[in-house]
Amino acid sequence: MAAENGSENLYAVALPSGQVVHSTQSSTTVLEVGSRVWADVLHTVVFERRG
Repeated sequence: MAAENGSENLYAVALPSGQVVHSTQSSTTVLEVGSRVWADVLHTVVFERRG
């Protein structure tokens, strides 16, 4: 899934574990559904899951 936000796209990447990782990429980056991707983690924000 990708949502456009000006010059960036927000991608939701489903991991084999079922977890979803969100990533913003330049609007010139085009990823097809099912593409394999890698991650360089530069900034991490973690929230406690409730409920």
